[in-house]
Amino acid sequence: MKKMKQLWKQRKMIWREYRTAFLIEIIFLCVALAATGILIRMSERNWETKLELMTKNVQSLIQSNLDTKKVKSASELKNNVYIGLRDIMPDTKNREWNSKFGLHLEFLDESGNAKYELADSEVGCIWTTYDEENTALEKTWISLTDRFKEWDNGAMQEFEQFYREQDGHVRIQKLKGYYNGNVFNVREVQFQGTIHEDETLELRTNSAGDLSFKNPVYRVANLADVSDEELDSDVTLEQGGMELFAFLPSPIVQATLVNHPNKRQAYAEGTISGYNLASYQIGMYADTFYLATHDGNLKNFTIPIWLIGQGAAAFLIIVYLYLQKKRKELASLRNTFINAMAHEMKTPAAVIKNSAECLEEGIRPEKQSSYIKMIQTEADHMNDLLMSMLTYTRLSDSEYDLHKSDCSLKELMESCCEHYRERIAGKNIQVIWDAEDDGTTKCDKKMLSMVMDNFISNAVRFCIDGGVIRLTVTKDYVSVYNDGHQIPPEQLKEIWTPMYLGDDARKKNSGTSGMGLAISAVILKAHHADYGVSNVAEGVEFYFRLNSSRTYVRLGA
Repeated sequence: MKKMKQLWKQRKMIWREYRTAFLIEIIFLCVALAATGILIRMSERNWETKLELMTKNVQSLIQSNLDTKKVKSASELKNNVYIGLRDIMPDTKNREWNSKFGLHLEFLDESGNAKYELADSEVGCIWTTYDEENTALEKTWISLTDRFKEWDNGAMQEFEQFYREQDGHVRIQKLKGYYNGNVFNVREVQFQGTIHEDETLELRTNSAGDLSFKNPVYRVANLADVSDEELDSDVTLEQGGMELFAFLPSPIVQATLVNHPNKRQAYAEGTISGYNLASYQIGMYADTFYLATHDGNLKNFTIPIWLIGQGAAAFLIIVYLYLQKKRKELASLRNTFINAMAHEMKTPAAVIKNSAECLEEGIRPEKQSSYIKMIQTEADHMNDLLMSMLTYTRLSDSEYDLHKSDCSLKELMESCCEHYRERIAGKNIQVIWDAEDDGTTKCDKKMLSMVMDNFISNAVRFCIDGGVIRLTVTKDYVSVYNDGHQIPPEQLKEIWTPMYLGDDARKKNSGTSGMGLAISAVILKAHHADYGVSNVAEGVEFYFRLNSSRTYVRLGA
C-alpha cells in the first residue's frame, strides 16, 4: 500500500518519464480495439448474409410444397414446412447458440389475417415410417406445442426448463396416445437426456380419465424404451423414427422480430394459390453480435492480432526505453564533458590573463620573459586540449574511414617507446619486452600509433620509480603492463570516457586532460578490436587484440 501511495505521489514524474511508452501502448490498444471492432462488424455482415440465405431456403421450401396434387390442405402444407425447417434452422446442439436465431413465418388468407403463424417457440416431433405402398419414407409432423397448450398445466415451461438443463441434448423417448380416426392424439410425452440418460421428463394431459382411454398406442423409436409391464398390457406398439424439433428463440430475439418488423435482417414473401390462403411472409432476425463474438472466427483472428500488436508495442517500448537511457547517458556525458572542459580551460585561461596583466602593468619587468613563456605554455596546453577534442569528435563520427595497410605492431611499439626513453630513464623504470616478430596485420597505422602512445604514456606516468613496464606484442595483440597503483574496480569502465581522470591516487600523477583513453577506445572500436584494462599482480595492464583467431593469456588471467 505504501508503494502505491508513493507511485501516486510520483505520478506526474512517472508520466513525464514514460509518457511515450504509455502513448505507444494506448495507440496499440486503440488500433487493436478498432481492428477487433472491424472484425466483429465484418462477421455480423457475414451472418446477415447467412440469414438472407436461410430465408431464401425457407421460401424455396414453401414453394416446393405448393402443389395441390401432393399437398391436400393448408394444415398439411404448414406441417410439411415445419418438417423442412429442421434442416434449415441451426441445430448445433448448443441451446444458447440456437436461441439467438428468430423466425417469423405467417400464412395469410385473402383478408390478410394469419391463418397459421410461427411467431413463438415451437416444439414438435417428426414421425418417420415406411410407406410400403409407395415404397418411400413418410414423415408426419406432430405438434407438441399445441398439445402442451391444450393441457394447460405448465407443460411448455417444464419442457423448456428440462431442455435448458440438458443444454439441448434431449430426445423423444416415447409418445402415448390413441387414434381418433386417422389422427393420432398425443396424451403423454416422455423425454430423455442424450448425455445424461438417467435424466427424463414426462408430460401428460390433465383431462378426465387420466389417460384411461381405449385402445392406447405407444410410439417409440427403440423397443428397448418399452418396459415389460407396458409390453404385457393391452397396448399397440408402433416403431418409427422420432426426431425432436425444438425452436426456442430467446424472448428478446423473438420479441424484436415480431414487435419491430423494421429491425428484421432478412425478409421474403410470396403468393399462394389454393388452400384458402393468399400469401406468406418470412422474416428473420438474429443476435449477430453474439454470433460474431462466439463463432470462433473472432478468436482465431483477434488473438494473433493482439499478440502480434502487443509484441510490436513491447518492442517499440523497449527500443524507446533503450534510446531514452542512451539519451540520458549522452546528456550526462555531455554535461560531464563540458564541466571538465570548463575546469581544464579555467586554469590556463587564468594563468594567461594574470601573465598578460603583469606584462601590461609592467610588474617586475625582469620576469617578462617568464610571463611570455607561461602564456605560450598554457596556450599550447589549451591548443592540445582543443585538438584532442576535435580528434575525439572526428573519430566518433560513424562515417569516419580508416586507412588500413599492412604494418607491424612491434615496429609501431618500438617507435612509440622512443618518445619516452628519457622519462623512462629518469624514473629508473625497467622495460621488459615479450615480443614476437611474426608478420604484419591490417590496420590504420597512424591511429594505432596514437593508441600505443597513450598506453605507453599512461604506463610511464603511473609506474612507480624503479618499477617494471612489460610490453607484450604479437602479430595482432598488444599488452602494456606497469607496476603502480591499481584502478578501483568500479572505475575500470569509466576510464574510457572523455575527460575522466580517475581516483586521487592516479590524479596526482596525471597532468593530462583525460582524453587519451577516450580517443583510444574510439579508434579500437573502429577497428572492431577487443580491448580493455585490468588490475593484475602489483599494477595495471592495458591491452587490445585486432582479431579473435588466436587465444592469448594475459597477465591477469
